[in-house]
Amino acid sequence: MRRFDDVDGYIAAAPKAEESISYGMPYYKCHGALVGFAAYKQHVSLFGAVREQDRARLRGYDIAKGTIRFPIGRPLPVRLIRDLVAARARRNDARAARAGSCRRSQRRVAAAAGSRGWGACRPGI
Repeated sequence: MRRFDDVDGYIAAAPKAEESISYGMPYYKCHGALVGFAAYKQHVSLFGAVREQDRARLRGYDIAKGTIRFPIGRPLPVRLIRDLVAARARRNDARAARAGSCRRSQRRVAAAAGSRGWGACRPGI
């Protein structure tokens, strides 16, 4: 697993996503909620990334609705997390494209990225 020197290295995997705090946890948004995470005594949770078609890949992990709990004693499945986040970003992009318009903050992010298209927030992972 690749290790970064600071949190910014991990965040760079989704450079166009907006950082925020939701329910007291770090959360990333791009055309709506992307994913959030939190650490607990026995596990690390990833919120908002579970889809019904991903449940087979998530065997061996505790899952509930949109939450995956990764036990503290095991390495994080980075590739799986990357795939789940990318899938969520694609869903958000598709939903935004169907809506045909975007909120002001999303337009600012796209403009700052030098893009006029909806793919501006898709994680580069």
